[in-house]
Amino acid sequence: MTDKINKVCILTNPFAKQNINKTKKIEAIIKKYDAYDKDITVQHFFVKDQKNVLNILEGIEDIDLLVINGGDGTIKHILSVMFQNKPFKHPPLVAVLPSGSTNLIALDVGAVENKKNALKKFLHYLIVHKAYWKTRERPIVHVKMPSNKIDEYGFFIGMSLIYKASVYFNKRLKKQGLGGIPGLIITICRTIYALFTRSKYYSSGESIICKLDNEREMEFSSLLFVITSLRKLMFGNKDILSLGNFSYNDLHSLIIKEKPKYFLRNIFCFFMGKLSKHFNEENGYLLLHSKKFELTGIKGIAIDGETYELKDSSDILTIESGELIKFVVFI
Repeated sequence: MTDKINKVCILTNPFAKQNINKTKKIEAIIKKYDAYDKDITVQHFFVKDQKNVLNILEGIEDIDLLVINGGDGTIKHILSVMFQNKPFKHPPLVAVLPSGSTNLIALDVGAVENKKNALKKFLHYLIVHKAYWKTRERPIVHVKMPSNKIDEYGFFIGMSLIYKASVYFNKRLKKQGLGGIPGLIITICRTIYALFTRSKYYSSGESIICKLDNEREMEFSSLLFVITSLRKLMFGNKDILSLGNFSYNDLHSLIIKEKPKYFLRNIFCFFMGKLSKHFNEENGYLLLHSKKFELTGIKGIAIDGETYELKDSSDILTIESGELIKFVVFI
Protein backbone atom coordinates (compact mmCIF):
# COMPACT_ATOMS: atom_id res chain seq x y z
CA MET A 1 0.00 0.00 0.00
CA THR A 2 1.33 3.40 -0.98
CA ASP A 3 -1.42 5.65 0.42
CA LYS A 4 -3.43 5.67 3.63
CA ILE A 5 -7.22 5.50 3.32
CA ASN A 6 -9.31 6.97 6.15
CA LYS A 7 -12.05 8.94 4.39
CA VAL A 8 -14.10 7.11 1.79
CA CYS A 9 -16.90 8.49 -0.38
CA ILE A 10 -19.10 6.11 -2.39
CA LEU A 11 -21.20 7.36 -5.30
CA THR A 12 -23.84 4.88 -6.45
CA ASN A 13 -25.89 5.02 -9.62
CA PRO A 14 -29.23 3.49 -8.49
CA PHE A 15 -30.16 2.87 -12.14
CA ALA A 16 -27.06 0.79 -12.95
CA LYS A 17 -27.99 -2.75 -13.90
CA GLN A 18 -26.73 -4.43 -10.69
CA ASN A 19 -28.15 -1.68 -8.43
CA ILE A 20 -31.76 -1.50 -9.61
CA ASN A 21 -34.26 -2.07 -6.77
CA LYS A 22 -31.39 -2.50 -4.29
CA THR A 23 -31.17 0.95 -2.67
CA LYS A 24 -32.10 -0.26 0.83
CA LYS A 25 -29.74 -3.23 0.58
CA ILE A 26 -26.88 -0.96 -0.55
CA GLU A 27 -27.52 1.46 2.32
CA ALA A 28 -27.56 -1.43 4.82
CA ILE A 29 -24.23 -2.77 3.53
CA ILE A 30 -22.55 0.63 3.81
CA LYS A 31 -23.98 1.28 7.29
CA LYS A 32 -22.64 -2.07 8.48
CA TYR A 33 -19.09 -1.48 7.23
CA ASP A 34 -19.02 2.18 8.26
CA ALA A 35 -19.54 1.07 11.88
CA TYR A 36 -16.88 -1.65 11.71
CA ASP A 37 -13.74 0.50 11.92
CA LYS A 38 -13.77 3.89 13.69
CA ASP A 39 -10.63 4.98 11.83
CA ILE A 40 -12.36 4.70 8.45
CA THR A 41 -15.39 6.88 7.71
CA VAL A 42 -17.67 6.08 4.78
CA GLN A 43 -19.99 8.61 3.14
CA HIS A 44 -22.53 7.43 0.59
CA PHE A 45 -24.63 9.22 -2.01
CA PHE A 46 -26.97 8.15 -4.80
CA VAL A 47 -26.27 10.13 -7.99
CA LYS A 48 -28.66 11.16 -10.76
CA ASP A 49 -26.85 13.43 -13.21
CA GLN A 50 -23.72 15.57 -13.59
CA LYS A 51 -25.26 18.58 -11.80
CA ASN A 52 -26.20 16.34 -8.88
CA VAL A 53 -22.65 14.88 -8.83
CA LEU A 54 -21.10 18.36 -8.74
CA ASN A 55 -23.33 19.43 -5.83
CA ILE A 56 -22.32 16.31 -3.90
CA LEU A 57 -18.58 16.66 -4.53
CA GLU A 58 -18.57 20.36 -3.70
CA GLY A 59 -20.40 19.64 -0.46
CA ILE A 60 -17.90 17.16 0.98
CA GLU A 61 -14.42 17.74 2.38
CA ASP A 62 -11.33 16.28 0.75
CA ILE A 63 -11.39 12.49 0.78
CA ASP A 64 -8.80 9.75 0.39
CA LEU A 65 -10.82 7.42 -1.83
CA LEU A 66 -13.71 7.95 -4.24
CA VAL A 67 -15.60 4.74 -5.01
CA ILE A 68 -17.82 4.72 -8.12
CA ASN A 69 -20.51 2.06 -8.00
CA GLY A 70 -21.84 1.95 -11.56
CA GLY A 71 -21.05 1.21 -15.20
CA ASP A 72 -18.90 2.95 -17.81
CA GLY A 73 -21.38 5.80 -18.29
CA THR A 74 -21.50 6.52 -14.54
CA ILE A 75 -17.70 6.54 -14.28
CA LYS A 76 -17.47 8.88 -17.28
CA HIS A 77 -19.98 11.37 -15.82
CA ILE A 78 -18.40 11.47 -12.36
CA LEU A 79 -14.80 11.78 -13.54
CA SER A 80 -15.83 14.41 -16.11
CA VAL A 81 -17.21 16.52 -13.25
CA MET A 82 -13.99 16.00 -11.27
CA PHE A 83 -11.74 17.19 -14.08
CA GLN A 84 -13.97 19.94 -15.45
CA ASN A 85 -14.83 21.53 -12.10
CA LYS A 86 -11.95 20.35 -9.83
CA PRO A 87 -13.92 20.22 -6.54
CA PHE A 88 -10.98 18.69 -4.59
CA LYS A 89 -7.75 20.41 -3.56
CA HIS A 90 -6.01 17.04 -3.78
CA PRO A 91 -7.46 14.46 -6.23
CA PRO A 92 -8.42 11.29 -4.32
CA LEU A 93 -7.65 7.72 -5.23
CA VAL A 94 -10.43 6.17 -7.31
CA ALA A 95 -11.98 2.69 -7.19
CA VAL A 96 -14.54 1.50 -9.74
CA LEU A 97 -17.03 -1.32 -9.17
CA PRO A 98 -18.58 -3.23 -12.11
CA SER A 99 -22.31 -2.76 -11.67
CA GLY A 100 -23.49 -1.27 -14.98
CA SER A 101 -24.70 -2.49 -18.36
CA THR A 102 -21.17 -2.19 -19.70
CA ASN A 103 -18.03 -2.38 -17.56
CA LEU A 104 -15.05 -2.03 -19.91
CA ILE A 105 -13.30 0.36 -17.53
CA ALA A 106 -13.72 -2.02 -14.60
CA LEU A 107 -12.31 -4.84 -16.73
CA ASP A 108 -9.04 -2.92 -16.88
CA VAL A 109 -8.87 -1.05 -13.55
CA GLY A 110 -11.73 -2.44 -11.46
CA ALA A 111 -11.12 -2.94 -7.74
CA VAL A 112 -13.04 -6.24 -7.83
CA GLU A 113 -13.77 -8.43 -10.84
CA ASN A 114 -17.14 -10.00 -10.06
CA LYS A 115 -20.24 -7.84 -10.57
CA LYS A 116 -22.32 -9.75 -8.02
CA ASN A 117 -22.00 -8.16 -4.57
CA ALA A 118 -19.14 -5.98 -5.86
CA LEU A 119 -19.74 -3.27 -3.25
CA LYS A 120 -19.88 -5.74 -0.34
CA LYS A 121 -16.71 -7.51 -1.49
CA PHE A 122 -14.86 -4.23 -1.93
CA LEU A 123 -15.72 -2.92 1.55
CA HIS A 124 -14.88 -6.31 3.08
CA TYR A 125 -11.45 -6.31 1.43
CA LEU A 126 -10.77 -2.69 2.39
CA ILE A 127 -12.15 -2.47 5.94
CA VAL A 128 -12.30 -5.98 7.40
CA HIS A 129 -9.44 -7.83 5.71
CA LYS A 130 -7.38 -4.68 5.13
CA ALA A 131 -6.26 -6.55 2.04
CA TYR A 132 -3.16 -5.55 0.15
CA TRP A 133 -3.89 -3.20 -2.72
CA LYS A 134 -1.89 -1.28 -5.27
CA THR A 135 -2.63 1.62 -7.58
CA ARG A 136 -2.90 1.35 -11.34
CA GLU A 137 -2.45 4.61 -13.24
CA ARG A 138 -4.34 5.54 -16.38
CA PRO A 139 -4.64 8.97 -18.04
CA ILE A 140 -8.16 10.20 -18.56
CA VAL A 141 -8.90 10.93 -22.23
CA HIS A 142 -9.88 14.52 -23.05
CA VAL A 143 -12.15 14.88 -26.09
CA LYS A 144 -12.76 18.27 -27.73
CA MET A 145 -15.68 18.52 -30.16
CA PRO A 146 -15.59 22.13 -31.50
CA SER A 147 -18.59 21.74 -33.83
CA ASN A 148 -20.74 20.56 -30.90
CA LYS A 149 -19.11 23.03 -28.46
CA ILE A 150 -18.52 20.11 -26.09
CA ASP A 151 -15.53 19.03 -24.01
CA GLU A 152 -15.82 15.51 -22.60
CA TYR A 153 -13.69 13.07 -20.65
CA GLY A 154 -13.63 9.28 -20.78
CA PHE A 155 -11.47 6.22 -21.31
CA PHE A 156 -12.72 4.34 -24.39
CA ILE A 157 -13.38 6.36 -27.56
CA GLY A 158 -14.96 4.42 -30.42
CA MET A 159 -15.54 5.67 -33.96
CA SER A 160 -16.76 4.33 -37.31
CA LEU A 161 -18.09 0.78 -36.69
CA ILE A 162 -17.86 1.10 -32.87
CA TYR A 163 -19.99 4.28 -32.98
CA LYS A 164 -22.60 2.65 -35.24
CA ALA A 165 -22.80 -0.45 -33.02
CA SER A 166 -23.06 1.74 -29.90
CA VAL A 167 -26.01 3.66 -31.38
CA TYR A 168 -27.79 0.35 -32.01
CA PHE A 169 -26.97 -0.92 -28.49
CA ASN A 170 -28.24 2.26 -26.79
CA LYS A 171 -31.35 2.85 -28.89
CA ARG A 172 -32.54 -0.69 -29.54
CA LEU A 173 -31.29 -2.83 -26.65
CA LYS A 174 -30.32 -0.80 -23.59
CA LYS A 175 -33.57 1.18 -23.59
CA GLN A 176 -35.45 -2.12 -23.51
CA GLY A 177 -33.42 -3.30 -20.52
CA LEU A 178 -31.24 -5.66 -22.55
CA GLY A 179 -27.78 -4.46 -21.55
CA GLY A 180 -24.72 -6.15 -20.10
CA ILE A 181 -23.07 -9.17 -21.71
CA PRO A 182 -26.26 -10.40 -23.50
CA GLY A 183 -26.75 -6.99 -25.09
CA LEU A 184 -23.11 -6.78 -26.15
CA ILE A 185 -23.21 -10.27 -27.67
CA ILE A 186 -26.40 -9.45 -29.63
CA THR A 187 -24.81 -6.20 -30.86
CA ILE A 188 -21.62 -7.98 -31.94
CA CYS A 189 -23.54 -10.74 -33.76
CA ARG A 190 -25.82 -8.24 -35.51
CA THR A 191 -22.85 -6.08 -36.55
CA ILE A 192 -20.93 -9.05 -37.95
CA TYR A 193 -24.07 -10.22 -39.79
CA ALA A 194 -24.51 -6.73 -41.29
CA LEU A 195 -20.88 -6.76 -42.45
CA PHE A 196 -21.21 -10.27 -43.85
CA THR A 197 -24.29 -9.22 -45.87
CA ARG A 198 -22.46 -6.03 -46.90
CA SER A 199 -24.90 -3.59 -45.36
CA LYS A 200 -23.90 -0.19 -46.77
CA TYR A 201 -24.35 1.56 -43.41
CA TYR A 202 -22.05 -0.81 -41.52
CA SER A 203 -19.48 -1.78 -44.17
CA SER A 204 -18.74 1.68 -45.58
CA GLY A 205 -15.66 3.34 -44.12
CA GLU A 206 -15.07 6.93 -43.04
CA SER A 207 -12.46 8.95 -44.93
CA ILE A 208 -10.27 10.20 -42.06
CA ILE A 209 -7.22 12.43 -41.81
CA CYS A 210 -5.28 11.64 -38.62
CA LYS A 211 -2.45 13.78 -37.21
CA LEU A 212 -0.35 12.49 -34.28
CA ASP A 213 1.65 14.41 -31.68
CA ASN A 214 4.91 13.75 -33.57
CA GLU A 215 3.42 15.64 -36.55
CA ARG A 216 2.99 12.39 -38.49
CA GLU A 217 -0.12 12.67 -40.66
CA MET A 218 -1.96 9.89 -42.45
CA GLU A 219 -5.16 9.49 -44.44
CA PHE A 220 -7.20 6.29 -44.59
CA SER A 221 -10.70 4.89 -44.90
CA SER A 222 -11.63 3.67 -41.44
CA LEU A 223 -13.94 0.72 -40.88
CA LEU A 224 -13.25 0.62 -37.13
CA PHE A 225 -11.34 3.11 -34.99
CA VAL A 226 -10.63 2.98 -31.24
CA ILE A 227 -8.60 5.37 -29.09
CA THR A 228 -8.24 4.52 -25.41
CA SER A 229 -6.07 4.79 -22.31
CA LEU A 230 -7.22 1.31 -21.24
CA ARG A 231 -5.07 -1.73 -21.94
CA LYS A 232 -7.75 -4.42 -22.29
CA LEU A 233 -10.44 -4.76 -24.94
CA MET A 234 -14.00 -6.04 -24.65
CA PHE A 235 -13.96 -9.54 -23.11
CA GLY A 236 -10.16 -9.92 -23.00
CA ASN A 237 -7.96 -10.14 -19.93
CA LYS A 238 -4.57 -9.26 -21.43
CA ASP A 239 -2.88 -5.91 -22.04
CA ILE A 240 -2.89 -6.02 -25.84
CA LEU A 241 -3.09 -2.35 -26.78
CA SER A 242 0.21 -1.60 -25.07
CA LEU A 243 2.14 -3.67 -27.62
CA GLY A 244 4.85 -1.85 -29.52
CA ASN A 245 6.89 1.23 -28.65
CA PHE A 246 5.13 3.96 -26.70
CA SER A 247 5.79 6.61 -24.08
CA TYR A 248 4.27 6.95 -20.63
CA ASN A 249 0.78 8.53 -20.74
CA ASP A 250 0.35 7.65 -24.42
CA LEU A 251 -3.10 6.76 -25.69
CA HIS A 252 -3.44 3.53 -27.68
CA SER A 253 -5.24 3.45 -31.00
CA LEU A 254 -6.51 0.45 -32.95
CA ILE A 255 -7.47 1.05 -36.58
CA ILE A 256 -9.08 -1.37 -39.01
CA LYS A 257 -9.10 0.04 -42.53
CA GLU A 258 -11.93 -0.46 -45.01
CA LYS A 259 -11.99 -3.88 -46.73
CA PRO A 260 -9.29 -5.52 -44.61
CA LYS A 261 -8.06 -9.06 -45.15
CA TYR A 262 -8.98 -11.86 -42.71
CA PHE A 263 -11.65 -9.58 -41.25
CA LEU A 264 -13.99 -12.10 -39.58
CA ARG A 265 -11.07 -13.87 -37.92
CA ASN A 266 -9.60 -10.60 -36.67
CA ILE A 267 -12.89 -9.05 -35.54
CA PHE A 268 -13.57 -12.15 -33.42
CA CYS A 269 -10.10 -11.83 -31.88
CA PHE A 270 -10.72 -8.11 -31.30
CA PHE A 271 -13.93 -8.72 -29.34
CA MET A 272 -12.15 -11.42 -27.33
CA GLY A 273 -9.38 -8.95 -26.48
CA LYS A 274 -6.69 -10.58 -28.64
CA LEU A 275 -4.65 -9.77 -31.73
CA SER A 276 -4.27 -12.52 -34.32
CA LYS A 277 -1.15 -13.31 -36.36
CA HIS A 278 -2.79 -11.60 -39.36
CA PHE A 279 -2.91 -8.26 -37.54
CA ASN A 280 -0.54 -6.05 -39.54
CA GLU A 281 -0.66 -2.95 -41.72
CA GLU A 282 -0.36 -5.00 -44.90
CA ASN A 283 -3.73 -6.59 -44.15
CA GLY A 284 -5.35 -3.29 -43.13
CA TYR A 285 -4.73 -3.22 -39.36
CA LEU A 286 -2.81 -0.56 -37.49
CA LEU A 287 -1.81 0.03 -33.87
CA LEU A 288 -0.72 3.60 -33.02
CA HIS A 289 0.44 5.29 -29.81
CA SER A 290 0.27 9.04 -29.29
CA LYS A 291 -0.51 11.60 -26.60
CA LYS A 292 -2.69 13.52 -29.04
CA PHE A 293 -4.82 12.69 -32.09
CA GLU A 294 -6.27 15.39 -34.36
CA LEU A 295 -8.95 13.89 -36.58
CA THR A 296 -10.94 15.20 -39.53
CA GLY A 297 -13.80 13.30 -41.17
CA ILE A 298 -15.37 11.79 -38.03
CA LYS A 299 -19.18 11.72 -38.18
CA GLY A 300 -19.85 10.37 -34.70
CA ILE A 301 -18.08 9.05 -31.62
CA ALA A 302 -18.91 6.88 -28.64
CA ILE A 303 -17.28 7.88 -25.33
CA ASP A 304 -17.51 5.00 -22.85
CA GLY A 305 -20.70 3.89 -24.62
CA GLU A 306 -22.36 7.33 -24.77
CA THR A 307 -22.82 8.43 -28.39
CA TYR A 308 -22.37 11.87 -29.97
CA GLU A 309 -23.22 12.72 -33.58
CA LEU A 310 -20.84 15.47 -34.72
CA LYS A 311 -22.47 18.49 -36.37
CA ASP A 312 -19.53 19.14 -38.72
CA SER A 313 -17.30 16.23 -39.75
CA SER A 314 -14.87 18.63 -41.47
CA ASP A 315 -14.03 20.18 -38.09
CA ILE A 316 -10.94 18.98 -36.17
CA LEU A 317 -11.80 16.51 -33.40
CA THR A 318 -9.05 16.50 -30.76
CA ILE A 319 -8.48 13.47 -28.53
CA GLU A 320 -5.60 13.79 -26.08
CA SER A 321 -4.10 12.26 -22.98
CA GLY A 322 -5.21 14.06 -19.82
CA GLU A 323 -4.34 13.91 -16.13
CA LEU A 324 -3.35 10.63 -14.52
CA ILE A 325 -5.83 8.89 -12.25
CA LYS A 326 -4.72 6.44 -9.57
CA PHE A 327 -7.10 3.48 -9.40
CA VAL A 328 -7.16 1.16 -6.39
CA VAL A 329 -6.83 -2.50 -7.40
CA PHE A 330 -6.75 -5.44 -4.96
CA ILE A 331 -4.12 -8.08 -5.68
